[in-house]
Amino acid sequence: MKLHYAPALVLALLTATPAVAADADVQSLVGRLQSPRLSERVDAAKALCEAGAAADRAVPALVAALRDEYFDVRENAAEALRRRGTASVPTLLEALKGDHFYLRHYAARTLARLGPEARAAVSALGQSLSDSAIEVREKSAEAIANIGEPAPVLPQLLKALEDPYGAREHAARALALAGRTAVPGLVKALESGPPHARDSAIQALGRIGPDAAEAMPAMLDALKREFQEAEQKASAIENAGIRESVRGHQVRDSQAIVALGRMGEAGVGAVVEILRSDDPQYQRWGLEITGRLGPAARPALAELVRILKTSPDPSQRARAAGAIGSIGPSADEAVGALAQAMRAPEEVAARHCALALAKVGGRALPSLAEGLKDASPQTRRVAALGLRTMGPDARQALAALRAAANDADPAVRDEVAQAIKAVEAQK
Repeated sequence: MKLHYAPALVLALLTATPAVAADADVQSLVGRLQSPRLSERVDAAKALCEAGAAADRAVPALVAALRDEYFDVRENAAEALRRRGTASVPTLLEALKGDHFYLRHYAARTLARLGPEARAAVSALGQSLSDSAIEVREKSAEAIANIGEPAPVLPQLLKALEDPYGAREHAARALALAGRTAVPGLVKALESGPPHARDSAIQALGRIGPDAAEAMPAMLDALKREFQEAEQKASAIENAGIRESVRGHQVRDSQAIVALGRMGEAGVGAVVEILRSDDPQYQRWGLEITGRLGPAARPALAELVRILKTSPDPSQRARAAGAIGSIGPSADEAVGALAQAMRAPEEVAARHCALALAKVGGRALPSLAEGLKDASPQTRRVAALGLRTMGPDARQALAALRAAANDADPAVRDEVAQAIKAVEAQK
């Protein structure tokens, strides 16, 4: 009579008996993986997840179980293989070439979860990037990215950028890890690939960052192309409010803006040219990039101050102030312009100037303290907001804040009270 053991008993035997007995129990579980009863196959796969080193002997059977028609068996077999680490890799490599979709998919997925432990699989995964199944291609690209050694399969990864489905996103991540060696291929994809390949290529270049400086001309062309396409869509919208909202989303969702914002000093020259544009919408894209560059955008400060002083659009002045603030303390020569612009009648511009002064800090502190005495309640309120944003760093302005605590305007009094609380807080 054939005996069937409960999983708990099997686990107890595996953990409490000598190695010989453990090996025998693993063999028993391997047999149960092939049982016609679903519950036995599931229990055996679960038990092998917890079986420790002895379960290395079960790897071939676990890989075979990846073909199982039932999800629970496949999932637990895949988890058991993941826990086997490098011991699973050779058999998973063979599974990548299998004729069964489940087998190839779970093999690629398990290799992706193994990450660096599966480095021996990189070449085989590169071949799987051309698999007929979307899911296999996607998991193969993810595995290469997770392993972190894309150099042996750069041509396959570049080709995968043209994949209309999920593989291209992981391929872009893997190519970014290759750094400078991937840049020429990414530039080619950016210049002549299909639209989805161009999007993925510019994402990869952005992740590479300053080491992709040679790609700047192509990236700038991509920005111009994306801007023109976005403006064409926005301009077709009759309602002004909806049109402005759409433009805002286009700026926030732009892959080219994100990529150029990661280029550091290598991207500043291009940004300055955009800031000089006569097209306020294109200039807006440049302001967004400048804000993302942060302190590296210091060479663009003069152009930002020019926009702050001359733009007739308060929202554009607010964006310029925000970009100056992102530069931080090294933008201290813009303090005078920010302090003046903080007195603008439009709240959006005034508020962003006060926040920018707070980020500049240091030399900006007297300007914010002086703003508490301005004739305009709005200026006094945003000045207090700036000091509140600085927190304990604005302690030298505490006397000015306390003097403003009884301001005639209730909104100012409320903001001053919050500022005093923030400034007096412990760091």
